[in-house]
Amino acid sequence: MNPILGETYNGEFEDGTKYYAEQSCHRPPVSHFLIYGPNNCYICDGFAEFAAHPGFNSISVNARGSRKIIFSDGTKVLFGNCDVFLIFYINLLGIL
Repeated sequence: MNPILGETYNGEFEDGTKYYAEQSCHRPPVSHFLIYGPNNCYICDGFAEFAAHPGFNSISVNARGSRKIIFSDGTKVLFGNCDVFLIFYINLLGIL
């Protein structure tokens, strides 16, 4: 997957949550996002800079960036430059 600079995505879930995203940089790949919770009970925004690290039979994806959540009562939660690691395993049985 190689997103195009300026590529956008938006969607709405059954509970009313609305999601907007844009590919804002190509090298390194960076995506910005904005999420409105159902009935505007929260707003979440931020960005993620992705880096993939392949292994022999796995790939580790690092999504480093900042995220902010503002709840309807005014409470703010900030996640400054945090890492989120996603690991995908590929079953190589029968391929080698």
